[in-house]
Amino acid sequence: MVAVEPDSRKVFLVPRRPGLRVVNGYHMAVRGRFDAVAIFDVLYRLPKPGWDPLLAWVRERLAPGGVFLLKEIDPGHRAKALWNRAQERGADLLGLTLGEAHSYETREEIRQRLLRAGFTGFEAVEIGAGYPHSHVLYIGRG
Repeated sequence: MVAVEPDSRKVFLVPRRPGLRVVNGYHMAVRGRFDAVAIFDVLYRLPKPGWDPLLAWVRERLAPGGVFLLKEIDPGHRAKALWNRAQERGADLLGLTLGEAHSYETREEIRQRLLRAGFTGFEAVEIGAGYPHSHVLYIGRG
C-alpha cells in the first residue's frame, strides 16, 4: 500500500501500518500498477483542467480488473453543498488545506469524466446520510 500526501504537515499524522509506505509528494511520485486506487476529497481542490489528466493517470496505474474509488461531494444537495463550501472557506482561512479550487461536479459529469478516462462499470454510492456533507463514493473499474 502506498499513501501519497502532498502536505508535509499531514504526512506525520498518517498512522503507520505494516506494508504501508507514505510518500510526501504528488501522484507523479508513484510508479507501478495497483489492484485498487482511492482518491478521497482531492479533485475539488484542483483546478478542473487538471481533473482529466489525473484520472487518465490513475487509469494507467490500475491493473486490469482493478477498482478505482473516488470520494467527492455531490453539489446536487444544495443545503449540504452550502455547508461544505462554508467549512472549506474556513479551512482555507486557517491554512489547513492545500489547493485553491472549490470545484464540484454532478454525478453525471463525474461519470462522463471516468468514461473518458477509460473506466468501466461506473457506480455512484450515496454515503452522506447522517452527515452534514453530501458524500458520494464513485466506483470505476479498470
